[in-house]
Amino acid sequence: MRRGGLSNNSAVAWRHRGDAIRRSVHFERWWEAHKFGRLTSIAVCSMIISIIILISRPMSLSGPDLSDNLQSSTHGVVFPLYHYTYFPNDSAEMGGREMWYGGRGAIRREIREESNLLLNILGGYSSNHIDIGHFYIEMKLGFPPTSYHFHVDTGSGHTWVYCNPRNYMLELSYWGPHGLFVPEDYSYLKCIGETASLCEAVQNGIEPCNSDNKYLCVFIAHYADNSYYSGVFVHGNFTVPLQDKSEANVLGLLGCVVSKVLQGSEQVPLITDGLIGLGNCKGTLMEHWSKSNVISQNVLAVCLAKELERNTTISPATPRGFISLGNDFKEQFDRNSVWSKLADAESGVLCGYAAKLLSISFHDKALVFSSRFARQSIGISLLFDTGSDMTYFDAVFYDPLLRMLEDYATLRGYIRVEDNDKYVVNEQRVCWEPPRKTMTGGSPIQDFLPLVLAFEGIPSTTESAPLQYLVVHPENYLSWDAQVKKLCVNILQDYSVGTSVSNLGADMMREHLFVFDYEKQRVRWQSNSCAL
Repeated sequence: MRRGGLSNNSAVAWRHRGDAIRRSVHFERWWEAHKFGRLTSIAVCSMIISIIILISRPMSLSGPDLSDNLQSSTHGVVFPLYHYTYFPNDSAEMGGREMWYGGRGAIRREIREESNLLLNILGGYSSNHIDIGHFYIEMKLGFPPTSYHFHVDTGSGHTWVYCNPRNYMLELSYWGPHGLFVPEDYSYLKCIGETASLCEAVQNGIEPCNSDNKYLCVFIAHYADNSYYSGVFVHGNFTVPLQDKSEANVLGLLGCVVSKVLQGSEQVPLITDGLIGLGNCKGTLMEHWSKSNVISQNVLAVCLAKELERNTTISPATPRGFISLGNDFKEQFDRNSVWSKLADAESGVLCGYAAKLLSISFHDKALVFSSRFARQSIGISLLFDTGSDMTYFDAVFYDPLLRMLEDYATLRGYIRVEDNDKYVVNEQRVCWEPPRKTMTGGSPIQDFLPLVLAFEGIPSTTESAPLQYLVVHPENYLSWDAQVKKLCVNILQDYSVGTSVSNLGADMMREHLFVFDYEKQRVRWQSNSCAL
């Protein structure tokens, strides 16, 4: 399905924002007990290498400069994007030291602000006008480090990988391009003993702890398209790229998925091996790495590049944007730029970044949102969800929005036609056949105008709240199929019952740098080419 099973504003329940795990759970002690021999050897070798390096040449921890996009007074981890665990509280802190791999060897170092995470985003392009590829990042898991592709999802909190645990039944018939991750025997999280409290905190509270499950901590992720991914929780060694172009070896909790249940079909072969949940909730890898001083602050930046022409040949390894963990990109924004407040759980947002949308303007018309829910006098919560390719609105708002576009198209000679029949009724888009004179001039997308979304801003004084605008260009909300001469709107009706949250998909987030400040619960954005 077009959602890909990855948007999640009603997923597995996490702990409430202020809850904590009992201090009796101390992950460092448990982990070291199982890895004492290996870590002792690493420590001795590292000391010898460090002495040799320091004698021969002092090492600078500040890496080479990146492009202007990455220059900021506060730095973080950055992952490039490609288109084609949490140990939930302070008891799981790693003490602010991790393994670091530089150009001259591996040493132990203090994590500093100069080394936040920066990763390229890959994928995000479509081979046709219907199916849009996932945006994903590449991270390495295990010893020795092996690369895996993780779908980037800002609408959920779980991170997981397709897995083949020893002595555990595998129910997957297919998996990602890099094979199945095999956890170490000592890495499984137990629901009894020292890690019982940790297991209880990361579960949704309904999985049994018994011999049938070998007393392993059961992992279940449920997404908005009613897909389920299940397995067990494991501790993983992540090798991640830093902003100074070095690498860090850090620990994190993730789901080891051995079974999935889907509603509908799935494109194969898969281009991703798992998913990284970076949502606005407790229990994410980003929150853990912030508490462990792997990154300098709990801030997420996401930038998705413009889609290339469908006849353009590019390598799957060509970056299509980036994500950064820890970098606020302060110097990229005007000092008077507007922030918007992030919606909380009372607004219906459980694990995502959502802001209050007040209106959408198109051509000479405007759609003003008045919420049906008593807690809000005006506006609706709109979720920024990279896990979903399409954008979804409740029927109350979807109908007038599509009516504005329909009226505009009809006046210009467009004729309504059916969408592709490979999708069920609920996934059918509004499509038109353009007039003949339009088809002779290339893509008719150029006939349409941008959508301008107005969000409520945070007032800097006692004056009324300012507005923050998101301009969505027509190529980011429309698709043109040149073969069958069909133009379609990539906005669908959300048939979920009782939700007060609509969903802005990855395609409509393109060409903007979004900065989600978890610590201050706010978001801002600006137009950006998303090139590293």
